[in-house]
Amino acid sequence: MSNIKVVLISHEFPPFTIGGIANHCYDLAFHLSKSGINTKVICGNLSGFEKRVKINPLLEVISIPIVNLPPRYLLFQLFNHKKLCDLLSDCDVIHGVNPIASLGPALHYRNTNKALIITHHLNELQTLKTFVQIPLSELTLGDISINAISFPINDFIEKTWFSIADHIIVPGLSTYEFMCKIHPRSVIKKISIIYNGINFEKIEKIIDSFNSANDQDLSIVCFGRLIYHKGIAMFLRNSKTLFSDFPNVKLKIFGGGPLLPKLVKTIRKNNLIKNVDLMGHVSYKELIMHVSKATVVVFPTLLEVGPFISALEAMACKKPIVAFNFRFNREFIRHMQTGVLSKPGDMNDMIDKIELLLTDKKLRRKIGQNAYRYVKEKHNWRFLVREYIKIYEEVLQIKGK
Repeated sequence: MSNIKVVLISHEFPPFTIGGIANHCYDLAFHLSKSGINTKVICGNLSGFEKRVKINPLLEVISIPIVNLPPRYLLFQLFNHKKLCDLLSDCDVIHGVNPIASLGPALHYRNTNKALIITHHLNELQTLKTFVQIPLSELTLGDISINAISFPINDFIEKTWFSIADHIIVPGLSTYEFMCKIHPRSVIKKISIIYNGINFEKIEKIIDSFNSANDQDLSIVCFGRLIYHKGIAMFLRNSKTLFSDFPNVKLKIFGGGPLLPKLVKTIRKNNLIKNVDLMGHVSYKELIMHVSKATVVVFPTLLEVGPFISALEAMACKKPIVAFNFRFNREFIRHMQTGVLSKPGDMNDMIDKIELLLTDKKLRRKIGQNAYRYVKEKHNWRFLVREYIKIYEEVLQIKGK
């Protein structure tokens, strides 16, 4: 059904990115268009005026002004509701790639023959449960805002979208299992699991453009939003032993968020200025370049949907990754095969695992190659996009369109 017209909605889209959803939206849109699907992306920009960019004959990106203040996703819908609805008038499929940024227009078209699809990245209740375990000393206003203050509205959006959606796509089995515990059968029966994907063409083009890793220089990369449940602050606080054992190793932390001041304070307090670089938020190209040069990539995160995009990106760069042995990580990491798993929440064990990789070049290469092969086979957008198209077609067939 090549005449399908699909609109993807996400208030963040490259170059305006906050987290992995922006790149997820870009890669899905790109591969839909490459598969012959007429695709449109509606997103936000900070320029103050509307922009239209034709990426290829079947892919157009329309970015409309967004207020650069939280909650951005809510203001994006409120201030642009009529414009969003008008831009959706001629499509067949409305896909809320970012659920909390797309409920308004979806409600507008709920009683029409348009297919309403949602990608559900992480349960709000799961995030809240992780948040309430934060020690008082770790609390920041940013984390309180993201996880507690915004919970009622985000939970409402989540449940409302579930009730009106024709189909729900979840990128991880562990998230699906949690949903089965808290949602009614009417919601669960609409769910399909489609794992996150990697655009290998994009990553390999970046890697080929420069001379990659010098394996003589030991380095560690850690990247993600600087919020509590990513575990980066906790990892940094416990890293002094690592740098005592490996005084020449460099840790590069990429990302922005409310924990940044705490990281700066920890670096100064523990005299880690020579060992740790806070790189901030960089372009995707620059990030992949640094990941590809790293010796080890570390993800001390306490909660993810399942196979999460940043870890898959590192694996696609043939890098050995270290993460906690949580259920969501076991979905895609086989210990000492496609990655290394440490005891859940045990930073000392995580550091031991990192040191093992730093000292064993042969093991690093074996795990990195295994990780690359696994991701290319199981998380390749070239194949995953077919599952999205199949869902679009099935829903439209049911709706008689």
